[in-house]
Amino acid sequence: MKFFNFLVKETDQVEEEIDSNFTGIYGYINGSYIDGSGWIPPDGYVPQERVWYTEAVKAGGKATIVAPYLDAETHTVMVSVSELLSDGESVISLDIALTEIQNITKSMTMNDKGYGFIIDKSGLCIAHLNEAEKGKVYPENEEQKILLDHIYSGASEHFEMTLNGESCTVFSKQIAEEWYVVIVANNTKLLKDLRKQLLICILVSAMVFIIIVIFSTISAVNISRSRKKALESREKLDQLF
Repeated sequence: MKFFNFLVKETDQVEEEIDSNFTGIYGYINGSYIDGSGWIPPDGYVPQERVWYTEAVKAGGKATIVAPYLDAETHTVMVSVSELLSDGESVISLDIALTEIQNITKSMTMNDKGYGFIIDKSGLCIAHLNEAEKGKVYPENEEQKILLDHIYSGASEHFEMTLNGESCTVFSKQIAEEWYVVIVANNTKLLKDLRKQLLICILVSAMVFIIIVIFSTISAVNISRSRKKALESREKLDQLF
């Protein structure tokens, strides 16, 4: 009971004083499951079979980050940090919501020319511009399979392919060994923007050319006038002589 009260207190303090993304401390202590957030597991729940427990045991006393998962209640992608205690049986774990990562992913749009998402090696979509995609396990179709094959191969950090009937350029980067940040850019939008820039360059070049022609013409006229005046002056001098 004392340990349960401790977990409840620590859960509240972690959320209030450190970060609201830390959602709860729980564990398997002295043969019993204890949860600081007050969650009561359903019948048939076996803590020793849960991934947060098994991964902690494998780590042998070192803190380990458990693979992300989608929380069914909050529809939030979570990761767990777990550690085996000194008795070799008890495990303490902390859940962390990846809300901030989702917020960052929403900003990966390349000025509205594409969208970004983060995926792990198992195909779990950790964060996506479209929140409906978050928590899905890819591939769901042949296009996604080709996409993941390219990403996981690491052959190139950018490549072109067709997605949903549109020509796209895909940029990918592996981070933290397990995750991949991916941005899919629509080539039509990219080329449209490129055409705009090209048109602007052409217009600017044309204006510069016109200005040069005008100044050259003015200069030529002035030179012609000067030469004419010089000739007239010379003729007058010849007449005087």
